[in-house]
This record gives sequence, structure tokens and C-alpha cells, in this order.
Amino acid sequence: MKIRYISIYVKITIRGLLNWLVWYIGLSKFRISLAIKDYKPENVHDIWELLKSIGFSPFVVFGKDDFDEILKHGGELIREDYAQFYPDALLESPAVSSHVKSLLREIIYS
Repeated sequence: MKIRYISIYVKITIRGLLNWLVWYIGLSKFRISLAIKDYKPENVHDIWELLKSIGFSPFVVFGKDDFDEILKHGGELIREDYAQFYPDALLESPAVSSHVKSLLREIIYS
């Protein structure tokens, strides 16, 4: 019975996180409500996919050392504090530390 309760709690938390992101980023609630009808987010990865499906590019905050390592191994610096990268390419690179790979897996698969 506790597992069912935890599952419901997680879904409420994910929905709450999505609503907070919509408010924080300033996205259209109407647009998100249409996307939710087709795509039911159950974890952080699902939220990212939903945001990408409506044209928003989500971002993640990394520590300076991790940010620098991502840039060193294929990230593209867009401005001083913002970079784009392909997580799968970094995960496949033998030069990327296990710490950064662990962070990337958490982002992709959580």
C-alpha cells in the first residue's frame, strides 16, 4: 500500500514541478495544457520532453568544474554562462569523467 501512496505523491510532485516551471519560465498555460493531454509526464525526463515538444529548450545548472569539462569535451559556449551540448555524445566519450557522466545520466533517465 505504501508504494501506491509514494507513486501518487511522485505524480503530484511532477505535476507541481511542471506547473512551477510554466510559471517561472513564463510559458502559456494553454499550450502546456494541450501538450499534457497527449503526453503525461511521470518524471523529470518526461517534463523535458514535453517542454521540447512545444519548442522550449530546457536548461540545467552545472557547477563550474562540470561546466568547464562539458565545454572541453564537445559543449558549445553560447554566451559566458550558457552552453549547448549533446548528452549522448558526452556519455560515449572515454575522456569525460565518470562524475559528469553520472550527472548526465541523472538528467536523461530520471
